[in-house]
Amino acid sequence: MDPQSDVSSSPPAVDPFEKLALSSLNDKGRSITVKFTTNDGTVFTQTYSSKIKISEIKDILEDVFGTTADNMLIKEGRSLVSDDKVLNEFNVGDFNMLELYLYSKNPDFTISATNAYKEFATVPDVITVHMLDSDAEDGWRDIVVEMMNQCIEKPFIGGYVNKDSGVEYHHGYSQTGPPKPKVHHTQKSHRDTQTYFLRNRLLDTNYAQATQMAKEDLWIPSITDRILVAGPYETAEEWEKRRDVERKVRTIQRYFRAWKIRKALKELCAEYKKRIRLEEELNDFYKQADEDRKAQELVGKVFPRTKEDFIMLYAMVDRWKKSEIKRICYSYSGPAKISSFFMLLDKEIQMLRAIEAHRHQIKMEMKIKKEHDFFKTIGNPIEWNKHYKDWTNKAIDFNIQMDTLETQQGNEYYNIFLSLNDIDVGVEEKIQALLNLKLLLCDHNCYLSNELVELIDRACELMVRGINRKHLDILMKRIKGLFIKHIKTPECNNGVCKRMLRIKEKIMHSNLYCCNRCGKLKCHSEFPANSQLEKFQVCLTCTWDDRVMEPWVDVAPYRFILRLIRHEEKLKLSESSIAFILQPKDIHYIVVKIWHGHSALTEVTDIYNLRLCRWFIDQEWAPWNCVLLTTEEMKVHYEIKNLEDVYDLHFLHRVFNKHELAKQHFKIALKLENYFQEVGENTKRWHEIKNFKEFIAVHSKTHVFAKCH
Repeated sequence: MDPQSDVSSSPPAVDPFEKLALSSLNDKGRSITVKFTTNDGTVFTQTYSSKIKISEIKDILEDVFGTTADNMLIKEGRSLVSDDKVLNEFNVGDFNMLELYLYSKNPDFTISATNAYKEFATVPDVITVHMLDSDAEDGWRDIVVEMMNQCIEKPFIGGYVNKDSGVEYHHGYSQTGPPKPKVHHTQKSHRDTQTYFLRNRLLDTNYAQATQMAKEDLWIPSITDRILVAGPYETAEEWEKRRDVERKVRTIQRYFRAWKIRKALKELCAEYKKRIRLEEELNDFYKQADEDRKAQELVGKVFPRTKEDFIMLYAMVDRWKKSEIKRICYSYSGPAKISSFFMLLDKEIQMLRAIEAHRHQIKMEMKIKKEHDFFKTIGNPIEWNKHYKDWTNKAIDFNIQMDTLETQQGNEYYNIFLSLNDIDVGVEEKIQALLNLKLLLCDHNCYLSNELVELIDRACELMVRGINRKHLDILMKRIKGLFIKHIKTPECNNGVCKRMLRIKEKIMHSNLYCCNRCGKLKCHSEFPANSQLEKFQVCLTCTWDDRVMEPWVDVAPYRFILRLIRHEEKLKLSESSIAFILQPKDIHYIVVKIWHGHSALTEVTDIYNLRLCRWFIDQEWAPWNCVLLTTEEMKVHYEIKNLEDVYDLHFLHRVFNKHELAKQHFKIALKLENYFQEVGENTKRWHEIKNFKEFIAVHSKTHVFAKCH
């Protein structure tokens, strides 16, 4: 039905469209849609004729909002709109839309559009759509659209009523629409209507019994009859005594309790065996750890290779020197004492020279190993780990490797480097390796490549003339050094080192610190770390050279003590992280400075037999909750339930003073511990810690390198 014809034929007193001034919509091009924003922020939208005045709109809105026209105040933005102003005088834009604000002059009355459509619930809403039309003269066409109101009465299927305001709150099911209409089964065609469900009921017994008795003209067999004879009368007491329920209940309880005891004994026996096994495993671990420590220290003393091994040797020389000085001062005086000191100094110099010569040899070996690692790094494919879920949604971790043109070129460089380092080949193979290197450099035109070609020609000429190979070592070292320098130069290596340099640059971008001694920028891994460090000051190289600032300290025993502490905290599933923050030098400070290097009870000074155990067993280990005891004393200490019943008051005060000193010294570690307790996740999943390689993206910027070829 056309809404316009309906508007023109309806009487104005009855038709809601006439009430909203929609009777003048015959000319569709002059209709304007007005949006009224009321005091409470709700919006009321209606369409009016473009020739209507503001005063007439107020008269229309009297019945809509239930207030008089004198109480209404209409504004456009912040300016007040006059009652004589016509709608076509406003700037309505291309879509004939106008936004006005409707306020109430009376502060006690609020105009709200919440119930504005209540009176027109059965009347369709009308909007004007301004759209492009190529057939129209001006290229635009207005279409009046009716929005049919299809409101339904929702069924009340339960809910709540606010007694103060009377508002009803329905359950969620009532918000989904009315219930589905019930359809008779004759109008359905699905399977349930085709299969009729039957129910069977038995009304008669399956066995018919005779109800007649024998008489003269009827004989009934009595084979199956039973003769019942009344027995002696039995009282309730005799009946209960014959049943003997209490004795049977006691028997059941006895067997049940015996079964519970046997079950508990089995569980206790299993727990006992488990604890014995764990204790044996723990003792075996301590024994194996001590044996590994002794073997590692013996190998480090005889064949030192790491920095810790050389520190241990220097510390041994320092301890030997102090003991010799003490012996000389006690045994000699005068010229004999001076000569003994001279001989001691000579022996010390010889020892230090031997250690330094071995250290220099190890340093050269590490340099060669570093060169091999460099070529392996540029030749290895890019590798990272990736999480993947298959079609069963099962998490799978797999390794991804990607081989690029740069890694293939790096493998070629590595093969040439190996052929140059091979000392077991003959002269012809060595000359062939040099020629392969020269062939690789034929396309390069730079200072390094030219000098490298000259050295290769000289080496080949000397080999052809029969010069002994040992006289060519310096020349071959120069060739290998220039070859490595040539590869590390960005202009000459075809981007082989690009990814490695980018990764190093990305890692060092925010992790560079300046050394106060040498003034060089170094990564955080090249600075000594401990729990008292607030900022990096002196690097490891300067610390090694300056022994006045830090004397030689063998931290191997204290590293072993820290390892046992961490192992024990892992077994007890400790939530504290202080044992994993501290370093071996912190344990050295606790043992030497706080506990003076001996047991708190028996004053045993054997560092390999001392342990830092918990003072309060039910609390996590910390420098302020530990005591230095021997291995046997630690086992006895862990069996004590109340410390005050075993230790005297003087010993308790002494231990508490040590704990206060530790708290004062490790204040930074205490702050870190509190921070990790607040923001860290205490998942206690020690067994899930594993190495994970992540792909590092380095192509954030495009670098164009100059080329020498």
